[in-house]
Amino acid sequence: MVKHKRLLAIGTLAIVVVALACFAVWWASRPSVSPVAVVDDLGRNVIIEAPPKRIVSMAPSATEMLFALGVGDRVVGVTDACDYPPEALKIEKIREPFGDFQIEKIVELSPDLVVMDRYFDLGGIYPPGFWLSKLEESGLTTVVLYAKDLNDVLEDIKLVGQVTWSQENATKLISTLEQRANEITNRVKGLSEEEKPRVFCTGWYDGETDPWTSGYGTFADDIIKKAGGINVAGIKAGFIQMNLEAVVWADPQIIIVLEDYRWPTPTYEAIMSDERLKNTEALKKGAVYKIDANLLSRPGPRLIDGLEEVVKVLHPELFSS
Repeated sequence: MVKHKRLLAIGTLAIVVVALACFAVWWASRPSVSPVAVVDDLGRNVIIEAPPKRIVSMAPSATEMLFALGVGDRVVGVTDACDYPPEALKIEKIREPFGDFQIEKIVELSPDLVVMDRYFDLGGIYPPGFWLSKLEESGLTTVVLYAKDLNDVLEDIKLVGQVTWSQENATKLISTLEQRANEITNRVKGLSEEEKPRVFCTGWYDGETDPWTSGYGTFADDIIKKAGGINVAGIKAGFIQMNLEAVVWADPQIIIVLEDYRWPTPTYEAIMSDERLKNTEALKKGAVYKIDANLLSRPGPRLIDGLEEVVKVLHPELFSS
């Protein structure tokens, strides 16, 4: 009996020792949950206490970024315009088509992180910052993105990687995107001004009102320049209507139509049938091209896809080999 008790005690001690050893290994290898402190694109100090498990995206670009970073399975709310990747279409909507953001719905989803884009909060029927103030009043942890060009987008990928605990994925993604962008800029950097084609880029033209175009400070303008082109609307800032006579006078050699495939526009047909444009070099040579509008307007990882498409339109000779 004494021997049996001694063996039982030794066995129990061994189990305890093994359990303590396993706990020590787990404790030493457990992932860090120290809070992450960041400064977002509005200069706001934001602290994320722990890896977010429920994320709401308030912009298509943010949704694409989250999925590209491998955390799409944590996204529980998106906008009606979040159509890429296809998985995003199945996620709960926090805004109806062309409607207001539904703050109550966002709160109901109990997110521990909301990612929004400042472009969707710059004004309109509500004053600038209206939606951010609503989120802050609701006590929701919110990170605001506000990229101005392709380089800013890469910084935003780094920022979103930090706040979602996916820094390693962000580093790899940024490296890949930079490599693709550098390959293009290296090919076009030796072009003279005469070798850079004049480009007119439009996303809306109905043949009656002046066409809308992308001026200085837009993503399309940045991409056209990086692709070795001259944006004929680049002397004015933002999204503007350019007088059609001015377009004809600028005589673009290439016209890019930004086509939104979910909401088709009459733009391409209007340009091709407009008698006033028929003598431009672009129309004479048939150099009018459709490109997915989202690739030149959403400040997310696919801007590099847009850059690749534009440079092949502007300089196919550089990619013939």
